[in-house]
Amino acid sequence: KSTFDLAHALGMRVVCEGVEDEATYAALKALGCDAIQGYLTGRPMAVDKLIAFCLARSSREHSASLERRLA
Repeated sequence: KSTFDLAHALGMRVVCEGVEDEATYAALKALGCDAIQGYLTGRPMAVDKLIAFCLARSSREHSASLERRLA
């Protein structure tokens, strides 16, 4: 907890790596974790699949941003 508090006091965000299950995520979130990485959020993937994933996500985010501006 002190590591999270120190980082936040310095204006930093805390990213926790190696999060593999919901229980670990819940515990880290309760301690003040701002973001996570690990098998819970995504397994390793081949470069071609990563590129497709990023392009699809970018397209969705762009569409959502455009919809918000038009609303």
